[in-house]
Amino acid sequence: MEEQQEYNPSIMDDQDDRLVMSQKSPGNDDIENATTATLNQSNDSTQLVQMSTSNQDIHYTADENLAFQTDDNLVVQDSNDDTNQDQPIINDNNSQAQMDDDTTIPYQQHIKLSNSILNGVRSPIEYDFTTTPIQVSANYSEFEMKRENFLKGCKWSPDGSCLLTNADDNVLRIFNLPSEAYNQQFQSMPDLTCVLRMAEGETIYDYTWYPKMSSYDASTCCFLSTSRDHPLHLWDAYTGQIRCSYKCFNHLDELSPAHSLAFSLNGELIYCGSKKSVRVFHTSRPGRDFEDRPTYVNKEGQSGIISCIAMNPYHTNLYAVGSYSRSVGIYEEPGGYLCFQLKGHQGGITHLQFSPDGNRLYTGGRKDSEILCWDLRQPGIVLQSMTRQVLTNQRIYFDLDRSGTYLSSGNQDGSISIWDITASSSDDEKAITLSPLLQFTAHCDAVNGVSFHPTLPLLASSCGQRLFITPGTTYDGEDIDQDPEEHSLTESSVKLWLLLSHISQ
Repeated sequence: MEEQQEYNPSIMDDQDDRLVMSQKSPGNDDIENATTATLNQSNDSTQLVQMSTSNQDIHYTADENLAFQTDDNLVVQDSNDDTNQDQPIINDNNSQAQMDDDTTIPYQQHIKLSNSILNGVRSPIEYDFTTTPIQVSANYSEFEMKRENFLKGCKWSPDGSCLLTNADDNVLRIFNLPSEAYNQQFQSMPDLTCVLRMAEGETIYDYTWYPKMSSYDASTCCFLSTSRDHPLHLWDAYTGQIRCSYKCFNHLDELSPAHSLAFSLNGELIYCGSKKSVRVFHTSRPGRDFEDRPTYVNKEGQSGIISCIAMNPYHTNLYAVGSYSRSVGIYEEPGGYLCFQLKGHQGGITHLQFSPDGNRLYTGGRKDSEILCWDLRQPGIVLQSMTRQVLTNQRIYFDLDRSGTYLSSGNQDGSISIWDITASSSDDEKAITLSPLLQFTAHCDAVNGVSFHPTLPLLASSCGQRLFITPGTTYDGEDIDQDPEEHSLTESSVKLWLLLSHISQ
């Protein structure tokens, strides 16, 4: 057994109480060798599933060399999960029928544009922030079925054909983009309609789309979710069924759920954040075989729960990890070696996102009013700071548009702020505080999720938060025995906003 490499932390920079620590993580040779041996054994029992459709045969294989090619984009059934026994991975007949009914020429053009984005071709979307955005579609009723239900975020699919939401009732919902949007008829768009509901057994911690998702390829239409005391579930976005499961276990052989999720850029790997470690699965190998990468060893590194993970879109061997210990770590493949840490937030990290060029990292925390922009070419340098209203421990998402020009975030007071992040500081040693390019009231409650559409000038937003009834009031808040100022409007809805000054017909 090789001797473990010791940490060598050194302070590289210290300014404005923001620190960066350069250090190497301990060697994980033993863990990697054991994991590799386990995975090699699974290769001997390669499974192959073939399904016939009206046009072609789709093959799914658990062999690493065959997975994620033209016809083999996803995974086999999980033999370790009883819920997946004798259950098809994709109901291809139903999927194909739905595609035939909904496909139009504008939709085809939209998908072609989405595919070009997935392949790295990015053309700018023309936004107009001189006027208040127009609400063109919404859904209220879906989240009012259960008392005290509220949303926890929303994410567009990579091809922009549908919107995925998470709510406190532990149900993931998919809303299709109205067909009028493909013809630029935004004024006549109907309300959003929920087409699929997928219920988890406990509180949903995180969820993410498969990065190569395209409605033209049913095998890629899926997303991943993780919930308390449950394994990771890979959901079929056409049928709403579980394709397979990935199970994390701790040193006591107890099920240890993931708190955060991320696919690698090519979709071949799944990164799961847990307490003081990141676990890596091969997407083509469901079950319990994973690589464990500790983030905190010998009282050095990132401690606490790993709350969010993001992949660098340009430097594909780098990924960022956020922790509730208020630190951000930059790790390098292969092996997941820690390059350096970034510290400067007042609360635990809840969301992070790279710029399209991979040189900047945007981070936000809970009970922290700042979104910080870090320059990865000069570790420890904060280029920009954007102020928002975050008063609770709730995860408040922010999002970058596909060109990396604009950043949007919700606020606790129901407003949405949009910044132009192309501004730069004349003084390299001091970060600049950006003022919002546009701020408007979108909801009557906390806006916890925003998402730019990948091909259209649309912004999706979701709202809601957990409210505690003050003594002296009824469940509905009608019996008021307290200061009227303590009563606030509540709302739980998802909305689409048109970021143009005029409506195209």
